[in-house]
Amino acid sequence: MAAGVARIKFISFLCGTGLGIIPKIVIVALIAQGVLSSTDSWKITAIFLGLAGIFILAMFLARKSLLANH
Repeated sequence: MAAGVARIKFISFLCGTGLGIIPKIVIVALIAQGVLSSTDSWKITAIFLGLAGIFILAMFLARKSLLANH
């Protein structure tokens, strides 16, 4: 929204966003590679699937709670 208010050109916004996300992508890729090479990949997969399930459950419970109070 700030880019729209500042009237930044779309190509400038696109280039800035592209340059800004490169460090995050590199860090995530390197961390993931390090984690996968250090342990069995099925254990890591199970852990991340479990965490994803917990977050999804928490989102549904929060939504249900917010809708009940509204």
